[in-house]
Amino acid sequence: MTAELPSHLDRQRADSFGSRALAYDALRPRYPSELVGYLAAAPGIRVLDVGSGTGILARQLAEAGADVLAVEPDPRMARVARDHGITVEESTFEEWEDAGRRFDLVTFGQSFHWVDPQRALPKVRTILAPGGALILTWNRVKPIRPTTEALTAINSTVFPGNRTDMVAGAERIRDQIVDAGFAI
Repeated sequence: MTAELPSHLDRQRADSFGSRALAYDALRPRYPSELVGYLAAAPGIRVLDVGSGTGILARQLAEAGADVLAVEPDPRMARVARDHGITVEESTFEEWEDAGRRFDLVTFGQSFHWVDPQRALPKVRTILAPGGALILTWNRVKPIRPTTEALTAINSTVFPGNRTDMVAGAERIRDQIVDAGFAI
């Protein structure tokens, strides 16, 4: 078995979503309204949504009253987000220039695994306003049909190294966040 390429280095896979940006936007699950309301509870809260894709989380936060800026490397995905009224700067987070801006929240809606945590986490720390928070969100979908076993079998033929979990290790991510000085 060959070593698995970390997601943030697998640009071919990351860029594959843009070829189906409209379908992605139409079919990707939304975030629970309770979560969005909690995150955007303070009027005008400043949010940087990293790896925003088509702006699903960004839109929900903006609709709840947040002032949202999105960072997205794929121009096809960014175009869909802009079409929904989201301000997008096209760049990977690692290369993105903050221009001295600070944010109350830095969110990663199903996108943290696409950044290099060794570069991203220190950068997040520098752009958070005092009292700000790093927010990582994922939707966990439990399949009914096909069954979990059938879906695992399908995924093992598609993802190298028998990879079946897009997030690739919640414990590893938790450890990276704690090691970077963030509280869970």
